[in-house]
Amino acid sequence: MALKTEKYMLIRLFIILAVFLVSACNENGSEQSESVFSSEVQGETSTPVEVQEVSLLTDIQGQTTASLKGTDDNANGIRDDIDQLIAKKFSYTQEIKRAAEQEARALQQFMEVKTKEEALKAAEQIARATSCTFKRLSASIRDYEKRQALSKEIEVWTTNTKERLLKYLESSKLIGGASFMQPVEPVCDCINCEFGVVAASAQQNDCEQAKFRVVFSNGELTSPKQAFTALNELALSLGNSHADQGITYDLAYNYSDEAFKQLSQSSDQRLWYVDLARQVYNWKYKVNTPELNEHVQKYREAILHGQKVLVVSHSQGNFYTNLAQQMLANLKPTIFMEGFGIFGVATPATHVGGKGTYLTNHLDIITSVPSSLPANWTLRRADSGKIVDHIGSIPAHHFSDTYLSPYYDIRPEVIKGIKQELSKLKKPPQVTKSGSMTVTLNWDTGNSNDIDLHVFEPDKTHVYFSSKTGNSGYLDVDNRQGFGPEHYYTDCQKLQVGEYLVRVQYFSDSSTPARQVTTTVTISIPGSTRTFISKLDKSNQSSSFVNLAKVVIGRTGGRLNYQIIPMVAASE
Repeated sequence: MALKTEKYMLIRLFIILAVFLVSACNENGSEQSESVFSSEVQGETSTPVEVQEVSLLTDIQGQTTASLKGTDDNANGIRDDIDQLIAKKFSYTQEIKRAAEQEARALQQFMEVKTKEEALKAAEQIARATSCTFKRLSASIRDYEKRQALSKEIEVWTTNTKERLLKYLESSKLIGGASFMQPVEPVCDCINCEFGVVAASAQQNDCEQAKFRVVFSNGELTSPKQAFTALNELALSLGNSHADQGITYDLAYNYSDEAFKQLSQSSDQRLWYVDLARQVYNWKYKVNTPELNEHVQKYREAILHGQKVLVVSHSQGNFYTNLAQQMLANLKPTIFMEGFGIFGVATPATHVGGKGTYLTNHLDIITSVPSSLPANWTLRRADSGKIVDHIGSIPAHHFSDTYLSPYYDIRPEVIKGIKQELSKLKKPPQVTKSGSMTVTLNWDTGNSNDIDLHVFEPDKTHVYFSSKTGNSGYLDVDNRQGFGPEHYYTDCQKLQVGEYLVRVQYFSDSSTPARQVTTTVTISIPGSTRTFISKLDKSNQSSSFVNLAKVVIGRTGGRLNYQIIPMVAASE
């Protein structure tokens, strides 16, 4: 059944938003078009590319009567109609064609997942595919429109029926609250290789930790693909270093389950958006606090490693990040908060956590939210300096299409603001050391409550509190008083290939009977991370050991490959 009903069109309008680059409604509701192409922006020549823009106000073409998988006669993991789309519009070079095919495979795979772990792995493939597209179309300004069109249109075609769109949203919900690390090379699938799950791979420089970690926290109604696109656009604009210190990038993904449900019942997307923002502000629409746990643990992990962390938050993502900042500040033992900062973009909140700064343009719909921070930038065209006054308040809110668009003057101001916030951060003391594989254990109970981290290395060496030095790595922090952390890291000079087993043990408690404890274990490898939350009750367990995951390290052609294999469910 073709996706033609108004309510599902509204959802698509917010998932993709490509139509707003071509035709948008002004504040009075009339349709006007504005060319935002500039002839020269920041030293790069920019001309309109001949790529048909996606219009979500017309019927989406492609296979609309087939199953979720559709028809794939050549069995390459891509629906035949999307193969035809790529051949027609994204084959101007073989590299671009392969990048488009990689995106199509990743999105199809993500749409078909059934479990959270499958969704996490498939989302990591979307991250790789998006990074590949940006690698192939890497000119910050000249290639901007090409990479945006490629990513948006393939996502539109992938989800072109009600069944496909709803399954895509179900898959997105599975990864709500997850954290994703910047993919490592190779991000592009190899030529003539069968498509499959590609394990994270590492090189020697993956052992060298960057001084900054910049995290993008997305707003409401953002698909994983959109969030990864925004993260890559941010990384491309900001660069790989600041003040001669390296930057790594993460995504803190927020899913909008209740928002999607409300939108599907709305007939006026603009009034709905304002109403939703008001509900969020008044705490009638709750931030899903459990989803923040993994984000907070990743922030804590980075700070313990001595990294300075800046979260760039867009839209309702500012509510998530402000709350995460409060949770981080209340953790025990105390975290060095001078190493954590926030830069808000289009924030509906009354403040930016940690006394950070923000940027909101004068057309942004977020200014309609009561008590939100006021607009502090008048949006102008980058080429002429002309004030923009009729692109519409919803498209003016979009992160990639407005705030990081080379066609508006706000893009350099966003980057300037982010750099200023990075410069304010102070280096945290390094509590835990970093390696290509790290395992961090924290728990929620103090007063002489002892939970222990155990790692069995490939040669069966048991690394734990009584034997802290292994043949591959070290237990560099052992906490016996409560809360954590306990921490294991691999030494890049001694790293063994093979299987690492990660487990936790409830060792002792000063209280009788022993208290129930909630443990959080974060395992990080190049390009991938998993968080495991477990409840331990020493009095009711026949064994106080819990096996959490295996980390398998292999070597292919001189390159190390990493994969995390859960033995219990990752955090829900």
